[in-house]
Amino acid sequence: MKALFRLLITCIPFLTLQTSYCQTISGQITNKKHQAIESATLHVFKDTSLINTTISDSEGRYIIKGMPAGGGKILISAIGYTRQEIGHLPQQDTVINLQLTEEKSLKEIVVNSRKKLVEIEGDKLVFHVEKSIMSEGMDAYTALQNTPGITINDHEIRLVGKGSVALMINEKISHIPPDALMNYLKNLPASDIADIEIISNPSAQYEAAGNYGLVNIVMKKSALLGYNGDVYMKFKQTKFPMYKTGTSFYYTRPKTKVNAGLNWGDGSYEQCIENTIHYPSQKWESEEPERQYNRQLSGNFGLDQELSEKSNFSLDYTGFYQHPNMLQKSKLDIFNEEEKLDSSLTSSSLTKQTVNNHTVNTQFTHNFDAAGKKKMILTADYIYYSARKDMPFSSITKDADEVVISDPEHKSLSKGFQSSHIGTINAHFIFPLSNGELNYGAKLSFTENKDDVSFANWEKDAWQLDSNQTNLFYYRENTQAVFASYKHAFKKWDYQFGVRGEYTELKGGYDKTFAQLNTDYFKIFPTVYVNYKLNEDHSFSLTYGKRVDRPAYFQLNPFRWLVSEYTYVNGNPTLQPAYVHNVELSHNYAGVLHTSIFYSRENDGITQLNMVTADNQYQFIMVKNAYNKNLIGLHVFYLLDKIKNLESSIQGSLTYQESKMLVAGTVPSSEGWNYNLAIENEVFMNSSRTILGSCEFAYNSSSVENVYNLQAYSHLDVGLRFILMHEHLLLDLSGSDVFNTNIIKSRCMLNGIAQNRVFDAGEMGLNIGLRYRFGNFRLKKEEKEFGAEDERNRLK
Repeated sequence: MKALFRLLITCIPFLTLQTSYCQTISGQITNKKHQAIESATLHVFKDTSLINTTISDSEGRYIIKGMPAGGGKILISAIGYTRQEIGHLPQQDTVINLQLTEEKSLKEIVVNSRKKLVEIEGDKLVFHVEKSIMSEGMDAYTALQNTPGITINDHEIRLVGKGSVALMINEKISHIPPDALMNYLKNLPASDIADIEIISNPSAQYEAAGNYGLVNIVMKKSALLGYNGDVYMKFKQTKFPMYKTGTSFYYTRPKTKVNAGLNWGDGSYEQCIENTIHYPSQKWESEEPERQYNRQLSGNFGLDQELSEKSNFSLDYTGFYQHPNMLQKSKLDIFNEEEKLDSSLTSSSLTKQTVNNHTVNTQFTHNFDAAGKKKMILTADYIYYSARKDMPFSSITKDADEVVISDPEHKSLSKGFQSSHIGTINAHFIFPLSNGELNYGAKLSFTENKDDVSFANWEKDAWQLDSNQTNLFYYRENTQAVFASYKHAFKKWDYQFGVRGEYTELKGGYDKTFAQLNTDYFKIFPTVYVNYKLNEDHSFSLTYGKRVDRPAYFQLNPFRWLVSEYTYVNGNPTLQPAYVHNVELSHNYAGVLHTSIFYSRENDGITQLNMVTADNQYQFIMVKNAYNKNLIGLHVFYLLDKIKNLESSIQGSLTYQESKMLVAGTVPSSEGWNYNLAIENEVFMNSSRTILGSCEFAYNSSSVENVYNLQAYSHLDVGLRFILMHEHLLLDLSGSDVFNTNIIKSRCMLNGIAQNRVFDAGEMGLNIGLRYRFGNFRLKKEEKEFGAEDERNRLK
């Protein structure tokens, strides 16, 4: 590893090599009345490459340094004015004063720049949430569920027909535990999201986490000079109501961008789990409704400052404070061999939780040339997470005649506290070559985690600590990574080869001697991307990538703790990472039809098993490296946008998987087919395009997932958007899971005992969203289309 880092460091000086840029052009931009035009944008091109961008000041003056020797051209644009182009530039420093003509029709610019709802961009599928009319009345959790190809199952984000993926927010991996992450997403308004990207084969610069790729949530950022923002209110009615309100604010100057947001939510929803366990001499049927309270305050702040013509600094903060309390009232009925009720156990608990999360990110970017192609990007992140949980529960047992047979009523108290400190430092260098581009860099990450769990019983009018169920566990993980990739375009061919090496050290124990877990490993993660463009309409690509699924911190704690009267959870310090090899061959036709054939091989897959035995009728929830899996499939995406006022996207997949189980007591192997279909439709319902309708439908067939057999499920969402007050006010009405069909039913066989499970997330409901926009929010897409923002984002 040290040798790799020395090689990386020695490469840095070569970045200072410069291309010849010598001219300076300056002047003033005015209108026909000789009034200065502030914030006009000037784009400098050499041939077809954008190499520089600048903006005029309050007096309309501008200066462009580093014009390419040998000429070039300048494209000038300003809101409300016709674009102007200057070519045949002189070969020496010069002054050019410009006069722009007022644009008469701005509405056409807005209409023509309207994005498609779903697009294929290279190896990414992009769902433009900000365009979807469903976004106003919904949250980020629902937006993810509505993204074509994504499903959420028991707090796990998955690609339909494939498997789990890692979640990024603004290209940064989320380290928030699943429960807290889902609560955060349910309070994050979808109207704050620009895009959701599905990256099936991430390049080497991305972390290797995520079995089947990455899902990236791209938050909105204003590209408009001046200020703009919004104030919103949302209401969601499922079985119980939920309320949300908040505001977002953006302020942009030529060299400074500031954004801030504040969101508050309160209310509750109910989800229900039904379990049936068929023991040899008994049948256990349980119903566990859970009322989830979701009170949360969250906020964000961002600063982006241009330090010089070649350097930029940004600071971002995101934080949230949650009270995700939970009321549980469960009932377990026990039937004898004759299927007559023998006894029943009723339990109730009110779990009180407090969750804090604070994330700070800083980024420094320096361009080594005027074109911004040769650059260094340095980032540093710090994350603090804490969760405190108090779960008192009581239970009472009755016989078939409703006579109490437990005396007295049993009361217990389970308490837990988790805290995590995570720090990362990342260096990324982009170095253009005469025949391609080289990306390389390194990343260091440090994690400290502490789990403190205790259990007590109510005895003699006081809580008595049970030392056998009390535990303090420390966990430390350090990872050092280096990466490099090379990409090149030659005639009709584009290709990129990359490799990422990660060295990981793991330590864990009941004290800081870390006696229970002490290991390390080094792994290589290669990536390959090859694209052939046959003509303007047809292109073919072949990709390969290796990914890793690391165990969550809490899964490595060997302690066993009680979560109900009859259910234990066990950690596993021997868990190993799972590794996945992904290969995909795809064809793209004119950006509207995308077809792919894919194959994946997953080794030592990690899954949760609800183990039961005939002689001990407690349920032990444990996490194991449980399977090796082969997966092959076909995926088709089609975009229909040729019909006036209608845009539709249709996608479907057909997959076959076979798994070999590695855990005693499970089935030796499993195999099966799965197919799914997702349709998104948006239609303008009047000539002025101020009323829009939306209909989204998804269906997933029955399937086999390792030891679990899943039944088919689907969901239908419909919505209306009204654009009022000259686009300042947006009113959205929508219905989610209209027919309450998004219910997941599964069956498995463990230790020869059949288990049935039904999970209803309680998503059926009505959504109402109201958002008022203020400031300079129009022509946003037109500004981006001719700016360098897209180029800058692709290099991050």
